[in-house]
Amino acid sequence: MVKLSCLLLLLLLPTAALADDTGKSEYQAGTRYFEAEEFDAALPLFRIAYERSGKRPATIFALAQCERSLKRYDDAIFHFKEYLATGPDNDVEVRETVELLEELVARNKADQASKEKAAAEAAQKANAEQRAQEDQRQSAERQLQEERSRRQAAEQAAAQERERRMEAEAKTQALPAPVPVPTPALTTTSPPPAEDDSLLQSPVFWIVTAAVVAGGAVAATVALSAGSSPYGGSSGLVLEP
Repeated sequence: MVKLSCLLLLLLLPTAALADDTGKSEYQAGTRYFEAEEFDAALPLFRIAYERSGKRPATIFALAQCERSLKRYDDAIFHFKEYLATGPDNDVEVRETVELLEELVARNKADQASKEKAAAEAAQKANAEQRAQEDQRQSAERQLQEERSRRQAAEQAAAQERERRMEAEAKTQALPAPVPVPTPALTTTSPPPAEDDSLLQSPVFWIVTAAVVAGGAVAATVALSAGSSPYGGSSGLVLEP
């Protein structure tokens, strides 16, 4: 309702307010654009009319309305207050409009501040996450570097150990072959052969033995007899007369 009233007032002002002033043509052209809701085209024309007319109330009001339509609320509030200073007949409606615009500006500023705060918090959070990710990346790189260093150290130690082993083997192969030390043979005393008891158990052995003994006895008897012969014969026989 306020906007409609201001628009009707804007349409009624031109001829009375600008009949003898410069900027009339710009004001009229701006009004046509404003009625067509081409506010971007109307704004520069209203500004020219505002300056050339010596800031006549009609041009001030028209400029404020155009700025309001373009959501240039701070500029609109400034020019509406400037218009109120001229003591217009629609003072009450314009004041209500100014109050509404000031509340809207305050809300927009609060919303903007809230958005900026949210954006700042989001940016801070993003930065913190980015720093955390960077710290994790650097930590992972350090761990990888440490692991690489440990692996290289182990490989180097293994290589050195292989070199020492190869050098030791080479030195061992270069030494002369050891002269074998003769080991004294262990002499074992063979036990005397066991007597063969089979000979004693043989009957032939005993027959031969008996014959030998008997022969010996006969020989002994003959020898004894020969020693006692009166004829001194050598046959050992005693001849009877």
